[in-house]
Amino acid sequence: TRPVPRRATRDEIAAAIGGFVLINDFSARDTQLDEMFSLQFGFVKCKAFATSIASDVVSAEELWSLNENGEEEGKLFSEGLKCQVTVDGKLWNKPDAPPPSTADPSRVCRLVDLIQFCCVDEGLVPGELIGLGTVPNCCGLELGQWLQPGNEITLSVDGLGQLTNTITMPQGEIVNFKDISVNESPGDVSHTMRIRAKLAFKMAVMAFIAPYVVFYLLLGGAVAALFWSGPTKRPMEGSRQNPRDQEKKIQ
Repeated sequence: TRPVPRRATRDEIAAAIGGFVLINDFSARDTQLDEMFSLQFGFVKCKAFATSIASDVVSAEELWSLNENGEEEGKLFSEGLKCQVTVDGKLWNKPDAPPPSTADPSRVCRLVDLIQFCCVDEGLVPGELIGLGTVPNCCGLELGQWLQPGNEITLSVDGLGQLTNTITMPQGEIVNFKDISVNESPGDVSHTMRIRAKLAFKMAVMAFIAPYVVFYLLLGGAVAALFWSGPTKRPMEGSRQNPRDQEKKIQ
């Protein structure tokens, strides 16, 4: 509801949080792995192609607050808000699992810490929407369930309301992104096979190399966590440079 500076305090962050709203972040899991390997640019279309936002916004003080000791209070994370996912009227949550809620014990940080990190060197402006992650056991990938065209999916969260969406059929011809070429026709079969062969080779190589790379990255992270003291110099807060002076240096 108000600007948050790049070096925001917890009190400034708490005062700026206007409310909470229900979000359904759709993911194209069937193309995610191929896209990550072939484009080598992380999550692209598979994660950003569709996000649904409910129409009801609940004010922050109804669900969350920060006390004088910097501790979080309110129903959002203490008691938790019970969540339910139904598709075509059928409950998708695991029946043998405890009811999923927003009170996840594996949560790694507080809400103010998350927003404080988002503000570093960027700041936030009124109207920013920040997702807090998927509620456990409310994700199709975790449940082994996959949406199909025609499905009606409803998310229900105590205290936040409901959000309903219908999965429609793609418009026009269905195109596999791996078959798209900038310089040649998408219908060129030989070109398509070359693209897919290169992708298959990359995946095969990663199957052998990735475990070793991940091991050394994690080992390096562990060593850094123990012994790295951080940057030797901190940037001066509030210092700004005249854009014209910056242009002169670039020239």
